[in-house]
Amino acid sequence: MSDGLQYDLTMRRLAILADLGNAMFRRFQHGGDPADLTGAIDIGRQVVALCPLDEPDRAAYLSNLAAALRVRYERFGDIDDLMHAIEFMRTAATTVAADDRDRGAILANLTGVLLARYRRGGSDADLEAAVAAGRAAVASMGSEPVRQAMVLSAVSGASRALAERGGAPAAVAEAVAVSRQALEIATSTGHPELPRLRASLAAVLRLRYQQAGDPADLAEMVTLSRRAVDGIPPKHPERGLYLSNLSAALHLSFEGTGDSAILDEAIKVARLAIDAIPSEHGEWMGAALNLGEMQRYLNRVGDRWPLQVVMLGGARVDDARGAPPQRERGPEYVVVLVSRAFEGMPWLERVYQAASLWDGMEMGDGADVHCYTLDEFQRKRTNTPRVKAVAERGVLLYEDSTYRPAPPGHDAERVAVIARWADSLDAVGKFERAGRVRGSGELGGLLIVRATDDADAARIAASCPFPQWGGHVEIKRFDP
Repeated sequence: MSDGLQYDLTMRRLAILADLGNAMFRRFQHGGDPADLTGAIDIGRQVVALCPLDEPDRAAYLSNLAAALRVRYERFGDIDDLMHAIEFMRTAATTVAADDRDRGAILANLTGVLLARYRRGGSDADLEAAVAAGRAAVASMGSEPVRQAMVLSAVSGASRALAERGGAPAAVAEAVAVSRQALEIATSTGHPELPRLRASLAAVLRLRYQQAGDPADLAEMVTLSRRAVDGIPPKHPERGLYLSNLSAALHLSFEGTGDSAILDEAIKVARLAIDAIPSEHGEWMGAALNLGEMQRYLNRVGDRWPLQVVMLGGARVDDARGAPPQRERGPEYVVVLVSRAFEGMPWLERVYQAASLWDGMEMGDGADVHCYTLDEFQRKRTNTPRVKAVAERGVLLYEDSTYRPAPPGHDAERVAVIARWADSLDAVGKFERAGRVRGSGELGGLLIVRATDDADAARIAASCPFPQWGGHVEIKRFDP
């Protein structure tokens, strides 16, 4: 067989495989069967391995494989899928020709994978690179509506993330404009990701409504959220997430209108979301707890501080995901609260105020509560084991970039006294850390201190200010 004939057969096989992989990926987008996604990825790897290095379409094949890996990462959370997707996309973006008709789509896929890593790790460099790649994609997207829809779909996500990070009105306006243009073009072409684009526009309209209070934004947000749900097949694994978004939109509408019928519908839709989200999905525990126990706690905390991020981990989350038995289970809940209002507030004061709002009777057992500013959280999530575990395996319950001044806490005076007492212990090397907190709306919990002997422990306990508010102090030996 001549070299030319062998090359032709190889390229024909390559084209057939590529078409098959694309078809399986489209079927996954429509029906949500994980087997189709796995098949598309396996075929994509075969295509890349078979494709000659100098083949002009190689960049497009790498981009398609990276896009499928990114989707699987978003579904199952395997960081290796995301890192491989970024590696493939960077190669594709650096090798695609400037005049290649696929250049805009490839840069759009690069935007998507960088944005996914930003959402996981919070690196400003990833977000800035995603925005830059998105703007370059728009410049190269051409005039074909289908390609424009794909490019603007990715760019709208980056614009939304930029708006959420700082909440600057100009960034929010850009996000609304890009998201609306993406939706309009996608609607005219029958783009398969219409539900996601509707949800994305609804999200940025929510930001603008919270800034400007325009009822038209609120009404459009609810309408878009409804249409997003309508566009998802009943058995699709992401239907529950769209129902959860609709419930949140309805709840915000109730707050703006006071119409109790809207609140009733929000609760009904939230219950449907719980039923629709499969237990292996990362958002299942978030939806369930938001509806019940956890939401009541967050409402109490939110009344005191404007929360930017709330993450939940711990034994109950692990159990819900089918984790194997652990020798050391740790607390049932690990709650990470992130707020700008913590800026300048002593760490122990934050923890005690947050702990005072925890209801042990309602929640069942203790919690390890962590309170950080956003900058502190970004540091802690990489070097504090428990916070790192929540960031990597926990559930994101809440994320919001809006800010408003926080009212003073009703326990501020007593918390300040406790904080000064703990600081005095820390100054002489006797304060170790605050442990698990529990209670029923009262200040209480476990402080771990270092004492030289039993008499020293008794002196430390006697200096504790708890008894002046009717509390008591109990000494327990703890051998690390």
